[in-house]
Amino acid sequence: MKSGNPKSDNLVSLSFVGIAAVMMLVAFMTYPWITPPQLNDKMGKALFDWESLSADKVGTLEIVRYDSQSDQLIDFRVEKNNKGIWTIPSSEGYPADAEEQVREAVTSFSGLTVIGVIADKEEKFEDYGVLEPDRSTIEAGQQGVGIMVTVKDRNGDLVGSIVIGKSAKSDEEATQQQNLRFVRIPGQPLVYVINYDPDILKTDFRDWIEKDVLDLKVIDIAEATLNDYQVVVDSNNPLKQRFRAKVQSEGTRWSLREFLEFDDPANPTERKVGDQEEINNVRLNKLAETLGSLEVVDVARKPPGVNADLPVLGDENDLLSLQSRGFVAVSRQRGLIEIYSMNGELSVATKDGITYRMRFGKNRPSEEGLKGSLDRYMMVSAAVNEDLFPMPEEPVLPSLPVESDNDDAPAPPGSETEDEETGTNSASEDDIEQERRRLQTEYRRKVELRNEKFAQAEDRVAELNRRFGDWYFVISEDSFKNLRVEREDLIVKKGALPKLNRGAAGSPATPPTTGSEK
Repeated sequence: MKSGNPKSDNLVSLSFVGIAAVMMLVAFMTYPWITPPQLNDKMGKALFDWESLSADKVGTLEIVRYDSQSDQLIDFRVEKNNKGIWTIPSSEGYPADAEEQVREAVTSFSGLTVIGVIADKEEKFEDYGVLEPDRSTIEAGQQGVGIMVTVKDRNGDLVGSIVIGKSAKSDEEATQQQNLRFVRIPGQPLVYVINYDPDILKTDFRDWIEKDVLDLKVIDIAEATLNDYQVVVDSNNPLKQRFRAKVQSEGTRWSLREFLEFDDPANPTERKVGDQEEINNVRLNKLAETLGSLEVVDVARKPPGVNADLPVLGDENDLLSLQSRGFVAVSRQRGLIEIYSMNGELSVATKDGITYRMRFGKNRPSEEGLKGSLDRYMMVSAAVNEDLFPMPEEPVLPSLPVESDNDDAPAPPGSETEDEETGTNSASEDDIEQERRRLQTEYRRKVELRNEKFAQAEDRVAELNRRFGDWYFVISEDSFKNLRVEREDLIVKKGALPKLNRGAAGSPATPPTTGSEK
């Protein structure tokens, strides 16, 4: 119904205008950006609470990047598990054991102070490179998207978040040591300038782990066993042996200890190095070099029942997990199983008594994205080589002299005897007792030393199997090919290889000149 009082209508209109103004003011004051502060309030101050960013208090670090070429968001996160160990959730909780990378990345925000402030420049966010990497707000191929880093404490509460943008240096400042960057707190209008190097914010799994999975030095290799066989699934005799060879390392030279060929499985034949042949030192040195620098490119978690010692499988899902990666479980006595691999095995024994056993499974497309590039699944376990820790032989102690009524009776073995020239005893009872004590002390020392080294080997094996036990490792196909020595490559025609010195493994060199060769 229309009012007949114009004055009253005007008052109503003014009331609505007033209410709308109040609502706009409330909306502005409660806008998620924050009430714009004075620009100088932030100058020289910390962006975050430094104390909350200490490595022991941080529980999660998340890095989100946008790849405009592939139109993909890359979301990488490390977090502490309930044991306080940094892990990578996207890799099924694999330990982030690259300690320096973790420490530097987590603590890199603790010292950030504001060098400059730019206000109310939302239309410039793209130019500054501080757009948030949010799929709901960016378009395909969007430029100017920054790297967003979010830090949370051990309870999952937010410590701080920041979008890191483009370099804030001018062309004249490009050679300066400071790495000035535009940054922004997500949801806020201010753009800050800070000194920060974003190169530490890596999103590649391999940058956060100890890539050298074996932690094995070439110089420590004592021998290697090449076990080449074929696995036939669903067969009463799943293992079809091809050859088995054991080679011993002598610096950059190798010797053949055993080489069995199984052309007739029932009657293997031993292959010898002929008069006009030699062991392929170059090929074996390549194997050793690869072992010393073998890097992981990815991991996958094993079923719970398949650990480093491979004792018992759980259910059919465990079998499927193994077979899908190129490993076959064969039942043995008392419910135990043996794992065979579709591409053979390599065992490496070290001088300190550790034996690494590597089983090679199927390949898979490489995540590098290169056409035709492949990676390879591998299982690893470690064991103590007990043959290197024999108990010392007990000494034969000299016998103490035995008193006898029969002067003509011969002296017992090891006892004192009469010196023919002087007519005196060659060793007194005290001398014999002292020698007995010396031998016993030396024997105890040898036993203690053996036990100490054996315990060290056991501790090392336990440490390695904690690393290996839960995981399938993925290595590059090139690494696999270097580790897999074919039968025809083990022995070559004499003189076909370059001479080797005893320097770095695999280094061809002219043999040293001797006096007779000058």
